[in-house]
Amino acid sequence: MFKLFAVPTIVAVASATGKGYDMSCPEGYELMGAECMKTVTVPYQTKEVPTVSVVEPEMVCPKGTTMSGKACEKVLAMNKIAKMATVRKPVTTCPKGAEGPSKDGKCTMNKWAQTTVVEPVAVPDRSTTVMKKPYEVPVSKSVSVPGPSTCPKGTSNDKKGNCIVEGLTTEYETMVKEVALSIPVNTPSSITECPEGTYEANGKGKGGDCVAQTSQQTVETLSSEKTVRNPVLASKVTSYSLPAEILKSTEVCPQGSTANKDGTCSLTLSRSTLEPYSVTVASDYPVLEEFPQTLTLTRVSLVPTYYCPKGTTPVGGTEDKKGGVVGDASLICQVDLPAGTPTTVSAPVIMKKARFEKRPVEVTVNKVEAVPVEYCPKGSTEDKNGNCVVTVTTQKPVTTTQEHTECPPGSEFTTGSKAAKCKKPTMVTVPATQLPGDMKSKVPQYSCPEGTTPVGEGPSMECAAPTWEEVPMESFTTTSVSFVPKTVTEVVPKLYRYETRTVTETAMTEEVYTVYDEIVLEETSADVVHSTTTETVPALVRFDRVVETETQTVTNSRVAYYPCIPADGVTPVASSYGHGDKHDKHDDDDDKHGHHDYVPSSSKKGSSEGSGSCLVETHYKVVTETYTELVPAVASYYVEQDSSASAMSTAEETYLTYETTTMTETSSSVATTTSNEVVPANVVTSYHTTSEPQTVTETHVITRSVPMTETVTAIPTFSTVVEQETATSEEVYAAPVCPAPAPEKHSSRRSRRHSRKHHEEEEVEVDTKKGCTLEETRLGKQTTMISEEVLATTEYVEESYTSYVCPPGTTDDGKTCTGMETVPAVPQCP
Repeated sequence: MFKLFAVPTIVAVASATGKGYDMSCPEGYELMGAECMKTVTVPYQTKEVPTVSVVEPEMVCPKGTTMSGKACEKVLAMNKIAKMATVRKPVTTCPKGAEGPSKDGKCTMNKWAQTTVVEPVAVPDRSTTVMKKPYEVPVSKSVSVPGPSTCPKGTSNDKKGNCIVEGLTTEYETMVKEVALSIPVNTPSSITECPEGTYEANGKGKGGDCVAQTSQQTVETLSSEKTVRNPVLASKVTSYSLPAEILKSTEVCPQGSTANKDGTCSLTLSRSTLEPYSVTVASDYPVLEEFPQTLTLTRVSLVPTYYCPKGTTPVGGTEDKKGGVVGDASLICQVDLPAGTPTTVSAPVIMKKARFEKRPVEVTVNKVEAVPVEYCPKGSTEDKNGNCVVTVTTQKPVTTTQEHTECPPGSEFTTGSKAAKCKKPTMVTVPATQLPGDMKSKVPQYSCPEGTTPVGEGPSMECAAPTWEEVPMESFTTTSVSFVPKTVTEVVPKLYRYETRTVTETAMTEEVYTVYDEIVLEETSADVVHSTTTETVPALVRFDRVVETETQTVTNSRVAYYPCIPADGVTPVASSYGHGDKHDKHDDDDDKHGHHDYVPSSSKKGSSEGSGSCLVETHYKVVTETYTELVPAVASYYVEQDSSASAMSTAEETYLTYETTTMTETSSSVATTTSNEVVPANVVTSYHTTSEPQTVTETHVITRSVPMTETVTAIPTFSTVVEQETATSEEVYAAPVCPAPAPEKHSSRRSRRHSRKHHEEEEVEVDTKKGCTLEETRLGKQTTMISEEVLATTEYVEESYTSYVCPPGTTDDGKTCTGMETVPAVPQCP
């Protein structure tokens, strides 16, 4: 027995199509009209029921949810969400070299400083007095005495006391000798070699044969079978399900039927049939199409060019682009060769013969004389009375005191003020100010003014800032010893020296000079008169490869696919069975042997040449119609599928497919034929020039040197003798009162200080008991350790950490988060 339960439909909004609403039912229900129906099988019971009541369905929650009011709630477990957080932590550090920080946030900087002290210094006593001591000066006196005679310049002594002049003169004579002359002789020689652009036939050029290669191209046509596919219609059997419904009755009208006034119930039923329909499908038909192809044919031939060998001169011909001369077989080549003829030439030669002559000459002879001259010793001067005086400066010690002011260690000198001051760095602190917005906060916030540094945290926070404070200067008194000069004048004896002067006398001698006499002689010399002779040599030939081209057009064929021709007013569609591609690709080797024009099938749209009509596929569709059945009003009708009536029906449909066949394509290519052409070898003629000796007679002048001498008078000489004497005087000088100790080394450093000088001088008595030293005081520097307070540096370091929190609206139960989801209640019959 079957029962029908009806529930309200669920209306779902359609997705962004704007076409209305879609009606859907819960799982297990079927949509019938505007209601959802569910068929449930229950045990058959026989009961007499006068009427059937329709009750409202109950709203129940889906499985896994609980009822809360009118809604259903579902517990969901969710993962926590990772959240990054950053915390700023203060880190207080002291500057480099400082200690701390202390609890009050300050650092102590210990550093070395220079302090000023007054130090006693022993200085040498440089007091002096006047001293005298005699000294001697050697004096040289030059005296002339007769010496040996000397020969005049340009002469020599012959070891016998004679002065002689030596020279050479020349004697001449003629000599006859034979001379060999070189006369040029030209010998021709010839070789054969292949012209440029050719090569030897047998590898060695035997027989003078040379080979050049030529070529010629022709057109070759090739045929090939190509597999193509033709569209055809095939049939297949398709099965369709034809659902049918039967009517059954009970004692009441079924749910969904309509009660009529005549007591019957009307029910709308449906039935289905198969209805064929046709579909025109698009397809491509293979067609052999012809297309032109233009091929370029080349032919290589040899063209001879005649030219002259290097070093020869062409006669005739024309100038080529490279500046050379070329011509045909009548080109003449000439070469100029050297030639020579022996000859003898006579010429006079003028020679010179030397001889000595003398003439008297006066020469000067020098003597020396010594004259005494007085002068003042070095370091002295001559006064107006003619005395030599020496000025000596002595010195006496004088003490001077001086006042100095210095800044204390750790302070420094200030500038820009009228009075000199010293300042040193210090630190001032003021309480931090609580921010107005945090007066009522449990953790109040404090702030420092701009330019100050916070020290500490919370209510005890102070604001520190560096500043300067004025400190008094320190005074120091030093003493220094200076020496006052005193001038003393003393007279010293004069010194003398000898001044040497030269006395000139005259002596007679002779000057020898050379006189040249001219002598005329005759010489003959042999030589070669050079000339040229012209010879003719054969021209050379080279073969240039000339390429001639011509174009030839051939007709080829290939397989192309053209779309089918549709019936009038019918637009073909693509086949739904997908047998093959719509268009085949053309072979990639169409352009291997030339260029041709290819027109794709889309450009021949509308052409019916070689194509067929579009095929028509037969399909079936299920057509459902409704009809109304009348039932008695007392009966209740419901519908179920009739397994006997809903049978499978088959129908034969047609569809587009392809069958394979072959077509012949033609293509053209260029074939090249090469051949060898025999040409004669070039004859290259060259000339080898040698020298042939020929003997002739020459006359030459021979010279011979002969010595000659002449005697001249010697010149008297005087030699200078130096005699030694001694001149005496006195040396006046300032001598120290006592020996000075070794000087002490004092290091000096620059310091910024203000000083006041008092020029108080007094003479100091020399105390020899102290080792000839005097005492003075100077400012010195000592290194001392001082401490300064500096502010610590506060830097804030950001530390990041990850925390996990539950999404809003959920509760944290440890590792996960729990949330509630509201789902709609589902209607259900009681």
